[in-house]
Amino acid sequence: MNRQKRQAAAAAALLLAALACNLPEGTGTPELDATALAGTLSVVQTTMAAPTFTPTPSRTPIPTFPSSTQRPTVVIATLCWLGPGPAYEVSSSVSAGLQVDLLGRDFAGEWWIIRGPIYHDPCWVMRNTLQIDPSFNTSSLPIYTAPPTPTPTPTDTPTLTPTP
Repeated sequence: MNRQKRQAAAAAALLLAALACNLPEGTGTPELDATALAGTLSVVQTTMAAPTFTPTPSRTPIPTFPSSTQRPTVVIATLCWLGPGPAYEVSSSVSAGLQVDLLGRDFAGEWWIIRGPIYHDPCWVMRNTLQIDPSFNTSSLPIYTAPPTPTPTPTDTPTLTPTP
């Protein structure tokens, strides 16, 4: 608080010195001069007030995946995997008749990557499960590389103990 008072006093002194150099001589109305000085000091005190910080809430962006303008229809109810096929974990199921966002394809064009209908993350379905408009150029879709296949957890194998 002391620092603010000193800053305000220094600013007022500088202002008074500047005004003394620029005041017209012989105005003859001390009330006008006092009013101008009081108004100036009021402005100085107002501008010298400590700034206040108001935090603004920030939003965490939700990751998005680019989708094509194509929204194919699922023609066969299917599972949606985390990679191309049953070697991967199932992400969700997709009902026949549902329109989905097409995100990409695999290199061979046998698997389509769609935005999963439940968790909205990319998942893989077989090509024959979607009906895509024949005029749509699927070669322009991003090509997804299959993630590494999950490593199976080893299980204990029983050993035979010879009997005497």
